Amino acid sequence: MRRFLPLLLVFAALTLAACAPRTGGPALKERIREAVRENPEMVLEALAQDKVALLELVEQGARERRDRAMRDKWRQQLDAPLEPALDPARPWDGAPDAAVTVVSYSDFLCGYCARGSRTVDALVRKYPGRVRHLTKHAPMSEHGEYAARLYEALGLQQGELALEFARQAFAGQAAIAAAPQPQEAFLALALALPGVDAARLTADMESEAVRTRVRDDAREFLDWGFSGVPVYLFNGVALEGAVSEQTMEEVLELVQGGK
Repeated sequence: MRRFLPLLLVFAALTLAACAPRTGGPALKERIREAVRENPEMVLEALAQDKVALLELVEQGARERRDRAMRDKWRQQLDAPLEPALDPARPWDGAPDAAVTVVSYSDFLCGYCARGSRTVDALVRKYPGRVRHLTKHAPMSEHGEYAARLYEALGLQQGELALEFARQAFAGQAAIAAAPQPQEAFLALALALPGVDAARLTADMESEAVRTRVRDDAREFLDWGFSGVPVYLFNGVALEGAVSEQTMEEVLELVQGGK
């Protein structure tokens, strides 16, 4: 116990100071510190009575340190952002001249990707003219690679067809994944979209151009050292994994402000 005493005293002093009336000012905080120095046993007794409070304080500190590290990483990336290939002929969502470009790397059978896709869609709708989104692919399975080629083949016909396929594929992800033949389920979804040229879709998705596009996306993803989806680049600043809408909005403000 003796080796942990300084740490416990620090936690206790911070807790007492945080709970003290704001009107007390520095003098009150100094009295609290003095009381802790003169009566360390009362701190141990208090902590013994409320271990949950101590644990919550430790967890809060860990979260704050993690958040600071994450923000520092974003700011460092602003100085040397990643530069993905941006093909204007691919399916884009949002204004072409938007200030912030979001590039996502995902898999149509990834649950976190489905949730993240809805969040990015919401950002594009919430900030019209400010955000544009390009979907890229880092498929983790044969079925995911098949769906990625369907998406790109639809995009060769009309960008909105690809975007609608993505929305419906993510929305129906659980049923597609549970289907005996997921690839057939993806194909049926694509063919059911209004205005699809079925013969062209079949030819385009098997073309070397579409296969190369999906492979190039995956290679770009891996060359930057990423290993799991989803990943989102906000003007080249990377967010990895399942992140909240609040986090996306925070990095959106950061990259647009440039600081």
